[in-house]
Amino acid sequence: MTFQTRLISSIGGILILAFVALEYTTYRHTIHNGLDNLRQQAEEIRGILMSMTRIYHHQFMDSGIELTEKTVGFLPAHALNRISKQFTEWSSTGLSFNNVSNTPRNPLQKADSAEKEAITFFEKNREEEVLFRPFEDQHGEQFYLYARPIWVETYCLNCHGKRNDAPQPIQDLYQTAFNYKAGDLHAILSIKLPTKTVHQQAQEHFLQNLLLHTTGLLAIFLFTIFLVKRYLSNPLTEITEGMQSVIDDAYRHELNGLGGEFRKPAQIFNTMSHKISNQQDELKEMVDSLDHRVKQRTMELDAKIKELTLTRNELIQSEKMASLGRLVAGFAHEINTPIGVANSAASYLEENTQSLQKLVSRDEVSEEELEACIGPMSESAQLVQSNIKRASQLISSFKRTAIDQSNEERHLFNVREAIHDVVSSLHNKFKRTSIKITINCSDTFSTYGNPGELEQLITNLMVNSLIHGFDNGEKAGEITIDAYQEDQQFTLVYHDNGAGMESEQLNHIFEPFFTTNRQFGGSGLGLYICYNLVVSQLKGTIGCESHSGTGTTFNIHFPLKETADENHS
Repeated sequence: MTFQTRLISSIGGILILAFVALEYTTYRHTIHNGLDNLRQQAEEIRGILMSMTRIYHHQFMDSGIELTEKTVGFLPAHALNRISKQFTEWSSTGLSFNNVSNTPRNPLQKADSAEKEAITFFEKNREEEVLFRPFEDQHGEQFYLYARPIWVETYCLNCHGKRNDAPQPIQDLYQTAFNYKAGDLHAILSIKLPTKTVHQQAQEHFLQNLLLHTTGLLAIFLFTIFLVKRYLSNPLTEITEGMQSVIDDAYRHELNGLGGEFRKPAQIFNTMSHKISNQQDELKEMVDSLDHRVKQRTMELDAKIKELTLTRNELIQSEKMASLGRLVAGFAHEINTPIGVANSAASYLEENTQSLQKLVSRDEVSEEELEACIGPMSESAQLVQSNIKRASQLISSFKRTAIDQSNEERHLFNVREAIHDVVSSLHNKFKRTSIKITINCSDTFSTYGNPGELEQLITNLMVNSLIHGFDNGEKAGEITIDAYQEDQQFTLVYHDNGAGMESEQLNHIFEPFFTTNRQFGGSGLGLYICYNLVVSQLKGTIGCESHSGTGTTFNIHFPLKETADENHS
């Protein structure tokens, strides 16, 4: 909905509300005036009736006419109901009047329910002079009752005082309306005015006003639309077109001919348009210059990124070779011991063999001399055999590990055996420490893959624990390696109870070149390689939990493959 539509709708709504309020107020005012006219009409009728009653009452009394059953009807109080009936034949207003009481002498002047309520009102409120209220008769028709109290005056006591003091015809004719005192409520003058006439007049007046006011409202609304279009909508449309021209990059558009409150905004718009146009020209020159510089810098950055990528790959390869070098050094140190022992035993065995040859060359040799020579030879042979076997096992383990870490061919391998080979290869680093290593893995747990990836992963984690967690083996502790299958996932939980890490260090451990041991030759690539192994090659996830002083736990998960073909896919 446009602003013009909302504004015209709002003005129309306000005019309609004002129109409704005006019509309602006019209608209520018409009803009020009609009721005032009714009351005024009742006042005039009351004046006529009361003046007529007084005059004819005194005239009857002063005329000396004998008061009989027939002549008593000439009294105005007795004839008022007959006059009211006669009045309806001469008037179509529906108005009626009567002089009524709760105990009238004339049954036709007995008060109805509304008139009784009025009598009760005046008895309780003697200071009130008039009652003007709406009522409903027994037929359901609405009317207004205009009632005035008639108080007993002194001259009224001639007929309504003590019965014995009343004229003889009155005593003979009536049994009621005696024993009144001056000031008592004798009766009320009841004038009933129908409300139907008032409402009819109000409706007629309302329809006349409705037609007149509707015409005026429509004229005002149309004139308002004309003013809105001329002084608001048209200038706004021109301003909108000017703004659209700015969007369309036509900054030369100017707003001319606008007056009133729109003149200043038009001048500001024209000034702004010129400034933007100039700034656009300057900006275009800057963009062209900047574009050239960005292209040049992009080429420089591409070259730098290639250089950094090459350097990173070289560093990673160097770290892998360093890891393999440590592996070779460890195996060389480990294999040196059984080979040395076997060599010593073989030398001793050679000496005993020469001694045995000398004994055999003699003509006589005692049994004790043979046993003294042969016994050490057997022990030496066993010692040579056990150390050669130990060296053979170490060479096999080294061979598997070296092949695994240099060969990317995937095959079925035993997980526990691969982990044990890593622990064996690092035995030289851990044997002089008080660090206990525990492997929790089933002997039958096997999977398809490249064991070198798993061995590289565990090697880096163990070296990291040795250096950072246990202060290069100076502190005692425990490393626990749990490996198992869980819902077709290979799960590896690596935990050490070493020094742990602060949260700030924990947020950066998988970043390349991040290390807290750079002064001692740390490269910061160990855990970065672990992250790449798990995420990029094994397509898994690796997470770390650690707190200072409570150790570190690595949770590693990656898909478990059941066949070599599936792993290649």
